[in-house]
Amino acid sequence: MMDKVSIAEGRALFGSNAEGYDKIRPPYPEELLSVLVAQGALLKGTAALDVGAGNGLATRALIKHGADPILAIEPDRRFASHLLSLVTQSGSRITVMCVPFEAAELEAGSFDLTVAATSYHWLDPSTRVQKLADALKPGGFAALMWNLFQDQTKPDPFHEATQHVLAPLGDTPSESLAPTPFALQREVRTAEFVESGLFEPACYHEVRWTLTLTADDMALLYSTFAHIQKLSDTDREKILTKLKRIANDEFNGKVERHMTSPLYLFRRL
Repeated sequence: MMDKVSIAEGRALFGSNAEGYDKIRPPYPEELLSVLVAQGALLKGTAALDVGAGNGLATRALIKHGADPILAIEPDRRFASHLLSLVTQSGSRITVMCVPFEAAELEAGSFDLTVAATSYHWLDPSTRVQKLADALKPGGFAALMWNLFQDQTKPDPFHEATQHVLAPLGDTPSESLAPTPFALQREVRTAEFVESGLFEPACYHEVRWTLTLTADDMALLYSTFAHIQKLSDTDREKILTKLKRIANDEFNGKVERHMTSPLYLFRRL
């Protein structure tokens, strides 16, 4: 089995298929955004920081709900065009900063809300909570969100059918082969913030839903995962061809992935 994809390696790989990521990665459930609104964390005029913005999935949601201004930090310049298009399309004041979050020079206490959407596991664990806290105003909110391609309460036939192909490749902090993935280790994630003395928990919310994909869509989705991106072009194509064949032969070209989208919300003390 290959080693788990490291934080440094994952960051470097993340934008290697930026176009594919933009085409296939699903948006975050609106229910999660509704929770942020209900908690008073996301309102019209909220000054928001999107950490590890990628192609702007969370940034779009922030714009929709009236956040303004928005700073989107994304270290991989291969995603820059996707983020910059939001600047030109939106009436919100959006700034794009192409640097690692740890290196970003931010004015202390300048944001009402920080969001790390499917990115928190890539941040430096020794500094990430402090860095988020420093960026927030007292009483501001830090939100962590993920879209996980699994639901531990339901069987996952496609996952089982493809383990002989995927298990030897290792995994990533987000898409973990461990019994409980990083994003669903609720006690650990909460303790990291509470024990810092900088935050108190505001709420936790989880949405379970189903994503239906064609065989081609499934291959495109898996091509955006870091442990497949790290392969050589030849090996990657072999893996994706095998996955597509399984989707066509065993699932009639239509695969349902049962999703879990958790939201952690913490309030700055």
